[in-house]
Amino acid sequence: METTKLGLELHDKIRDLLERTEMIIPKVFPKQSHKIKEGGWSISQVLNHMADATMMSTVRIQYVLAEANPTLTAWDQDRWANLSYYLDSNLTTIVTFPLINANLRKLGSVARRLSTDQLERIGTHTESGEVTVQQLYEATINHLNSHLDQLEQFL
Repeated sequence: METTKLGLELHDKIRDLLERTEMIIPKVFPKQSHKIKEGGWSISQVLNHMADATMMSTVRIQYVLAEANPTLTAWDQDRWANLSYYLDSNLTTIVTFPLINANLRKLGSVARRLSTDQLERIGTHTESGEVTVQQLYEATINHLNSHLDQLEQFL
C-alpha cells in the first residue's frame, strides 16, 4: 500500500498540532480554574474535553478503517464537561496532557500510512451523516486548534 500525499499532509498537520499542544498546555496548567469566558468552561474542562475529543477521534477513525460504514455516535460535550473529574486539576495535570499527546501521536502515525481508499472510507455520524476518514481528521485538527486558540489568551 502506497502512502498518499494527503496522508502525509494530515500527518504534518497533526505534528504541528502536537507541537502547539506541547507549547501551550503546560503553561495553562496553573490557571485551570479560570473560565474561558463568563459562564463558560474552565481551562480544566477544556483540557479534559480536548483529551476526550482526541480519544473519540482516534476510536472513530479506527472504526471507519476497520468496519463497513460504522455508526459513529455523537456525545454531549456539555454533559461530559460537568463530570466531576473534568474539574479535578490534579487528574487534569497528570492524565490529560499525556492522553492528548498519545492520541495525537497515534493519529499522526496512522495518517502517514493511509491510502487513498482508506482516506475515502465512510462512517455515518448520528448527527452529521456520512463522513470520510479524511473529514474526521480535518474536523479533529480544526476542533483542537480552535481550543488551543482559546487557551492562548491565558499565556
